[in-house]
Amino acid sequence: MERGEALVPGGERRKNGRDGAARLPLRPQPPRPRPRYPVGGQVVCQWVRIDAGGGTSLISVDRHKLTQELGVQMRDLRLLDPKSSTNPSAILPRDRALVVALESIKAVITQNYVIVNNPGGEGAAPLVRELEARLGKTATGTILGDLVAMRGLSAGGGANGNGCRSPDGFDGFDGEQQGDVTYAMKSATPFELKALEVCLESICSTLDELTTELEAVAFPALDALTVQVTTHNLQRVRSLKSRMVRLKTRVETVREMLEKFLEDDDDMRSLNLTAKQQAGLSARKQNRSSMSHQRRVSDDFKEMASDTDSQDEDLQEVEMLLEAYFMQTDNTLNRLQTLCEYIDDTEDYINIEQDKHRNQLLQLELLMSAGTFALAFVAVISGIFGMNLKNDDEGDNTTFILVSVISSMGAVVIFALLILFCRWKGLMFN
Repeated sequence: MERGEALVPGGERRKNGRDGAARLPLRPQPPRPRPRYPVGGQVVCQWVRIDAGGGTSLISVDRHKLTQELGVQMRDLRLLDPKSSTNPSAILPRDRALVVALESIKAVITQNYVIVNNPGGEGAAPLVRELEARLGKTATGTILGDLVAMRGLSAGGGANGNGCRSPDGFDGFDGEQQGDVTYAMKSATPFELKALEVCLESICSTLDELTTELEAVAFPALDALTVQVTTHNLQRVRSLKSRMVRLKTRVETVREMLEKFLEDDDDMRSLNLTAKQQAGLSARKQNRSSMSHQRRVSDDFKEMASDTDSQDEDLQEVEMLLEAYFMQTDNTLNRLQTLCEYIDDTEDYINIEQDKHRNQLLQLELLMSAGTFALAFVAVISGIFGMNLKNDDEGDNTTFILVSVISSMGAVVIFALLILFCRWKGLMFN
């Protein structure tokens, strides 16, 4: 075998490289799996669907189809993206749906069902369980209540007591009883408001529980800090204050959102999808009416009055719903503000204590400076007598004792005068 060649398995000869190593054939690499894209380039998401009876089902639907079915826009669905933490809390009323984005609660509410995004998310599972329990219980109670009301109204038969069919299609009801039945049916809370109430209750309860937990930890920590100022206590209070500021921002966001709805009647009416649909049906019914002019004018006035009363009732229902949770968030915000004020008071108290200790150190420093100045007087006297000058009294001990005593007494007098001057000026011993 020649130099520069190497024998590889199979008897083949391969030229060596510059370093003399044999170049072996590379193993074939397996093909890389190509990413799978949905058919047509559409993004398919999973949603949990809760119907009016509390039943749940898992559905997979692309966003474009969802926007067409619900009448929402693509930017509305971006608020429901669980990966985005910068989206603010908001409730967006649309023609056929309500887009609810309240922190971890991401849902779309329609007149007949609710769909919740991110089924495996942190806030989705508790919300789905609450919707199942509340909507299922409410649906059963509503059906029983309507049956009892209709049976009670139909017990007397028709207008003449003979149970005849009325011209409008109601069996056994006169005009007054038909109005009572219509009122009983309208008095039931719409499904979308029930679902919205569950969402608001969930977020408000969560914020209230977080506030309670924060209070249970913050007040003992602040009391411990006032007793003893240590690095551990300061670090603990600092972390609690940061936590309180973040929670306060969350509560203020929800409160401002509810306050914005309460200040505008049109925004509150837009939350009631059922009332908007009934108003549209009533308008189309008036356009198709073929009654006489006189009767039509009379009926128009009656319908206008009835519609006005119905709109007022719908508005009051939404207002009562929002006002209840606005008061709850306002109470939570007041508790956080009280805690914030308590933290500020504790900081002021600690600053006062630190100023007090700082003043005591300054007084001690001033006292030591006065003593040093008095001793410097004695040092000056001793320095004068320590010069190499001829003095006739050098051999007399009485003169030494006399000079030492007088200089020491002078130092004491100077020190006392300095202390009295500082006290007179209010610099020490206040």
